[in-house]
Amino acid sequence: MHVQGHSAVREGLLTGLMGAALMAAWYLVADVASGRPFRTPNVLGKIIFRGDVTPGAHRIVPEVVAGYTVVHLVMFGIVGILLALVTRAAVRNLTLRMGLWIGLVVAFCFLSRPILRPRRPAPTV
Repeated sequence: MHVQGHSAVREGLLTGLMGAALMAAWYLVADVASGRPFRTPNVLGKIIFRGDVTPGAHRIVPEVVAGYTVVHLVMFGIVGILLALVTRAAVRNLTLRMGLWIGLVVAFCFLSRPILRPRRPAPTV
C-alpha cells in the first residue's frame, strides 16, 4: 500500500475552502431568514468592487455577488494555507509554538474586552 505524505498546502487549501463554504452558508441562512437572499455578498462586493459606501438599499447584482464569492474563496484559501504552514512549523519548533500561544492569549484578551465589559455611557450633566 502506498502511503501519501501530508501536504500543508493541500490541507490548508481544503481547510480554507471548508471555512469559506461554512461562512457562505451562514451568510445565506442569515440573508434568507431576513427575506433578502444574497444581500451580504452583494453589499460586500459593492464595497470592494465599486467603492459604494452606502450599498444597503440597492438591488442584487449577480456579477458583484459572483465576484465577491471568488474573492471570498481565494482569501479563505490563502488564510487556510498560511495557517497550515504556521501550524506545521509550530509543531516542529517549541519556541514558535510558545510564541504563538502567548500571542493568541494576548489577542484574546484585547479582543474579548469590548465583549465582556462594554463601555458605560458617559454621565449626563
